[in-house]
Amino acid sequence: MLTVENLQAAYGKSRILQGVALSVGEGEVVGVLGRNGVGKTTLLMTILGLVKPLAGTIRFRGTDITRLETHAIARRGIGYVPQGRRIFARLTVLENLRAGHVDGDFGGKLREVFERFPRLAERRAQLGRTLSGGEQQMLAIARAEMSEPRLMLMDEPTEGLMPSMVEEMRRAIKAMNERGRAILLVEQNIETALRTCHRIYFMEKGLIAHETATAGLTSQVVHRYLGV
Repeated sequence: MLTVENLQAAYGKSRILQGVALSVGEGEVVGVLGRNGVGKTTLLMTILGLVKPLAGTIRFRGTDITRLETHAIARRGIGYVPQGRRIFARLTVLENLRAGHVDGDFGGKLREVFERFPRLAERRAQLGRTLSGGEQQMLAIARAEMSEPRLMLMDEPTEGLMPSMVEEMRRAIKAMNERGRAILLVEQNIETALRTCHRIYFMEKGLIAHETATAGLTSQVVHRYLGV
């Protein structure tokens, strides 16, 4: 579904991605793990067109999307849940969800989202800034779901959440995948990666340093690339 080859990107003179290569298959949940500053967030932003690559190729469902604008990439079926949630704090839950809708039956999609996130249905008239951290993360996921993406890019969805909400996020990720959604997940929480991902890539200094099936992951590899 997604193939990234020799992807390079920079901020000014600071080279962040040094030639990343990875893939996500249909129906896969693929994790990208690594210490802070290795380029994980930049990788997602480059795939989505928010950072323009210096070199390399990004293919989605057989089509080269490397030089497309972000809105065109999103319309092809890639959703994004950014780090830090980034909901519209001064808009209501309902208005946030409407902002994520692209086309088709808004009412039908809204009902589906509220079925999956009943807490959001209860708070549909509340401003985003009045929600708890966990509820804001639910809203960020639900907003991305409104466009019915084939592939979801998720950046640290469990960051800063209490344990009960972390578990809820894991269930949400699994549920998305069970509905046929492929997911590229950047995550620091190794337990979340182990419980949701089929494969894991470890990044180091802007490169993919190691790839493994989740079932074959060893504590030595985790310590080598995460220091835990």
